[in-house]
Amino acid sequence: MEKLVTIIIPIYNVEDYLADCINSVKAQIYQNLEVICVDDCSTDNSYSVVKNLTANDSRFSLVRNEENRGLSYSRNVGMNIAKGEYILFLDSDDVLSKQAIKVLMQYAEEGNYDSIFYSAQRMDVFGENIIANICHRYDKEFICGIDCFDYLVGHKEYIASACLKFCRKDFLCGKGIYFYDGIVHEDTLFAINLMLNADKIRIVPDVLYYYRNRPCSTSYLPGKRQLRSCVVVYAELLRLLAEHALIEKVSSGLIWRIQYFENKIANIFWSEKEVPVIKFDNPYYSTVYGLLRQVQPSPYRYIRHIANDDKANWLDKKIYIYGAGKIAKEVVAELECNNINIQGLIVSGRDVTSLGKYSVQCVDDVTLCKGKDLVILGLSRNFHREIMDKLSRCGVEVYDILLG
Repeated sequence: MEKLVTIIIPIYNVEDYLADCINSVKAQIYQNLEVICVDDCSTDNSYSVVKNLTANDSRFSLVRNEENRGLSYSRNVGMNIAKGEYILFLDSDDVLSKQAIKVLMQYAEEGNYDSIFYSAQRMDVFGENIIANICHRYDKEFICGIDCFDYLVGHKEYIASACLKFCRKDFLCGKGIYFYDGIVHEDTLFAINLMLNADKIRIVPDVLYYYRNRPCSTSYLPGKRQLRSCVVVYAELLRLLAEHALIEKVSSGLIWRIQYFENKIANIFWSEKEVPVIKFDNPYYSTVYGLLRQVQPSPYRYIRHIANDDKANWLDKKIYIYGAGKIAKEVVAELECNNINIQGLIVSGRDVTSLGKYSVQCVDDVTLCKGKDLVILGLSRNFHREIMDKLSRCGVEVYDILLG
């Protein structure tokens, strides 16, 4: 008899996408499923949509939280009542390929894996076009989760998403691997704890999952909730680093993630301009507040440092600022304080012509010379990477103040 697989679907205000999600589960070739839908007090018609879509399928159950608690809580509710031998997490705006569970169970039968990591593609908001691949390149087996973590980080294939982890329920529950309640970025802690505790993991290149690219999803939330979540994850990663400091395969990967969240905290903090009041027992939060106090005086301290230390190297270059908004203005002010001349500002469009005494030109109208010109990115992180890569490919020296 086929083993029972539980699919857990947390739901919150996604009425427009639920039909695609639910129908992708119904279309599974592998039929022995338990599907737990957990509605987190949706304010739209999500609850009734799921109820109608699943009314005639006994494999589906619909649970409603008493109050809105977030994605982590809803997933944990599903884990606690799951009866399946294996668990798969499916977000309610995403879809599974019809052979997903069948393929994963075939791999599961080949070895007693704690978890199987698989691949995905990202589709546009309409679910019509593939816009990115999120793939593992090779079929790999690890008899130690720490080796898996080391491999993924080293080969730049680390994917935090819990939706790409097919797990044995007794492993997760036995090791106490649940989702940290009340935060976004919950998948980071889940995935790392999974790998640090697993004995046997299989990574497969099969594309079995399709993400819907929605900029209003929880992972894109700005502001204090995002900052609080990053602080929590950062502190928990510091705790894990202290526990595994002597294991290089673990510590190097954790430091890489810690640096990522350190930058993220700093960038969000600069835009929020205040530290939220957060009280926790974890002693590593003092380290976090040290970081926040460090960045509080000026988000552009790196400009001051380089302007003072490398001033001689900058004086013989033509310096342009990429951007014409608030960040660019502060960069200009910092450079002027250090008596560094600015050639002008450049932007992507042609709708801005001046900023104070400086001319603003479209980047397509400016001839930048390799080795002679320096471009400082004075714009938000939403756009900096694409522009930085574009300018770097042209051989122009680029300095990103947000990265320092």
